[in-house]
Amino acid sequence: MCFRPPSIVKPAKCPDCGTVNPPTKKICSKCQADLTITQINPVNWFDIPVNDLLRAKTFYETVFSYSLTINETEMPNRAYFPVTPAITGTSGSLVKVDGYTPSVTGCIVYLLVKDIPGTLVKIEANGGKTLQSQTAMGDLGFIAHFQDCEGNRVGLYTTTMAAKMNPVNWFEIPVNDLMKAKNFYKTVFSYSLPSSSRMGKLDMVWFPMKPKTPGTCGSLVKADEYIPAETGNVVYLSVNDIPGTLVKIEANGGKILQPPTEMGDLGFIAHFQDCEGNRVGLYKHK
Repeated sequence: MCFRPPSIVKPAKCPDCGTVNPPTKKICSKCQADLTITQINPVNWFDIPVNDLLRAKTFYETVFSYSLTINETEMPNRAYFPVTPAITGTSGSLVKVDGYTPSVTGCIVYLLVKDIPGTLVKIEANGGKTLQSQTAMGDLGFIAHFQDCEGNRVGLYTTTMAAKMNPVNWFEIPVNDLMKAKNFYKTVFSYSLPSSSRMGKLDMVWFPMKPKTPGTCGSLVKADEYIPAETGNVVYLSVNDIPGTLVKIEANGGKILQPPTEMGDLGFIAHFQDCEGNRVGLYKHK
């Protein structure tokens, strides 16, 4: 979900040491960190917490016509959304694990649909609830919010772009202090974040966006109905060095909620609480 004009090619700022490298560089000239991570969008995974995995799986398959898969051998407590490699957007999973709590507060992930009103009808027919009806976002398309069968606030997004995309194409991290949150994410992740913008009732700061690349972009949002929380959906920010990032998080007012955890062939994850109180994930591929 694109809330800003396409980015121009810029020098690659190393996410580990902050050194500015030429756009074509793949390895940082100072610390030898992998710079390819700067050429994808920030979020490359999401989790939606559930209390009843099979009920939630049925809900999302019925409403969105997804085919979700459960790996009974390796990770029986997750149901995976479909994924197509090397295209815009990201995939993720439904998760039933201690510490993952459904909520209408916290981060919001937006599922791409063709027909928001029709999807809201199916949501309510299958145990969900409309929280925000279809809302125009200017030339950018339309959004809506719903509560799923597990109690999570999830977004819908529709666009006129004729392109194949993965399920989630936008995320929002709610904040109480937009400038404090901007400084936190800028310092910890070396993101280049613009000045805040206002769209309707929303005050927003956009994360960097790479058009036509894997992953998804999003924003920090300050608005009355956007409430930071340690519960609810989890969006995962891609990093090269999870332990090193956790050190920077704690040094800048954050808190470690889950230490680095191996996820088999998928890589490694960790959870932290940002300066606003949100549970956010870190992800590193193998």
